[in-house]
Amino acid sequence: MPIAKFKAIGAEIKEARRRMGWSQEELGARLQISATHVSELEKGRKKPSKIVFGFLWNIFEDTALDILSKEDMKKGRKFLEE
Repeated sequence: MPIAKFKAIGAEIKEARRRMGWSQEELGARLQISATHVSELEKGRKKPSKIVFGFLWNIFEDTALDILSKEDMKKGRKFLEE
């Protein structure tokens, strides 16, 4: 997955977090990761692990996945491994 896609996913995560009224610390606690890690995800500097992505899907009711194209979804898990 290109870096631009990580940045777009990060922006979706940030927007969803803000809609919930949560700080990065609060989201990090829910995901069992640090606030620093949340920040790195939101900036597109890190890609979410399969586990974190699954938690995001559940927490935001798949809002964080809105940015993925149909082609990305067809790849299934591969997009997290690229």
